[in-house]
Amino acid sequence: MHWSWLARPVHRLKARVLVVAGFVLVTTGCLPVASGDDPTRTPGTGTGGFDTAGLTGDELPDDTESATVADVVDGDTIEVTFLPDNRQVDLRLIGINAPESVRPNYPVECYGPEAGTRLAALLPVGTVVYLERDVSDRDQFGRLLRHVWIVDEATDGAFLVSEMLVRGGFVDARVYPPDERHTQRLADAERAARDDRVGMWGGCEG
Repeated sequence: MHWSWLARPVHRLKARVLVVAGFVLVTTGCLPVASGDDPTRTPGTGTGGFDTAGLTGDELPDDTESATVADVVDGDTIEVTFLPDNRQVDLRLIGINAPESVRPNYPVECYGPEAGTRLAALLPVGTVVYLERDVSDRDQFGRLLRHVWIVDEATDGAFLVSEMLVRGGFVDARVYPPDERHTQRLADAERAARDDRVGMWGGCEG
């Protein structure tokens, strides 16, 4: 989601997702979501309780900084808290773009609510995340730009959150030069999601 219309988000996902979800079929032409694509499901598979979208855990990059999730704004933006000073900042996940879901006076796009709900399920408030910088530090709206990783406590495997979202068909992969560290990885995830027609690739018209 691009924010040329707003320098800092004032609407939060938790306050709006229940409202917009009821209208998504009417406003976007989105087809019903199959029960197997429930974005809130977090099956207990022995992998830390979250759905890995079929991905395999990786090594956590060495150059990461930890923070905790304070809020989820939409499908590609979160708010994190840094300790010990409890500094809170908005953070835009690099390499993806979520359908619109909370932009004022703008139609809710197909799979926008599902993308936000999926990210909230992956990153509940209080979740420890590991932030990997690419080239840019912030965007023009002052948001941090980072690749976000979570670690499966059961296996110590690290998962790139943007890749999980792309592979599940909740967002699409986008290249935003010069931040291209995981471009090929995300492109491969989108190709697999398209081939399998999961998420928005099988649930949205057009």
